[in-house]
Amino acid sequence: MILKIVMSPIESPSDYVKQRRMRLPDLPFSEFQKILDMKGLKKTELVPLLEQFKQLENADAMHAAKSHIAHDSPEHEAVSIKRLERLIKKI
Repeated sequence: MILKIVMSPIESPSDYVKQRRMRLPDLPFSEFQKILDMKGLKKTELVPLLEQFKQLENADAMHAAKSHIAHDSPEHEAVSIKRLERLIKKI
């Protein structure tokens, strides 16, 4: 998989980073930097890719935190209880 990422062309930073996420979803930032080093990119080409990677990681972290909070909220529990009650009534 890493070879596919290294050999794939970079048409836009966002597309390249999304492609990387599809193939290696748990890839840490340091490993992504190593992959870019293997591609032999110049510093000016590296910066937009690294920034895009960080933005997507931050967005994923915020989304994960929000979904975790939402599942623990009293409103979520109330909705779950109502769904369970409806299922019981159907039976």
